[in-house]
Amino acid sequence: ISLVFENVSNISGSIPSQLGMLTQLTTFLISYSNVVGLASVLGRLTNLRTFNLYMNKLRATMPTEIGKLTSLTSLEWTNNQLIGTLHTELGLLKDLTSLHIDENFLTGTLPSEMGLLTNIRSLRVHLNILAGSIPSQLGKLDNVYDLSLGSCAFT
Repeated sequence: ISLVFENVSNISGSIPSQLGMLTQLTTFLISYSNVVGLASVLGRLTNLRTFNLYMNKLRATMPTEIGKLTSLTSLEWTNNQLIGTLHTELGLLKDLTSLHIDENFLTGTLPSEMGLLTNIRSLRVHLNILAGSIPSQLGKLDNVYDLSLGSCAFT
């Protein structure tokens, strides 16, 4: 099952908790819209492979439940208003090939667990308020061809 709303500007509000009932959902995409919140039942969507919410007005922290979505291959939440830190649970997403969380307001450091994303090909975290050292574990990600860490305060 796929739910795709691309370039649909009249979608607004929070993603409803009823979304958690769609346990066979494999693709969920809303872009260029006015989504501002996430449902707290995302952890039930264990068959989800694509979870893209780019170019919205998402004002939320990244939920820790994201680590339960172990079938994810694409997580793209570019150009929203995400706040808070990146959770170590991101390292549980072993099938992830694309992680785009750039152009948000994320703070803290890159968790070393991101070095466990051995299938990642595209990793974009630029234009956030991230700081600190870049984990040496990222150097072990042999499949990366698109790595964007700019406009952060990394040392």
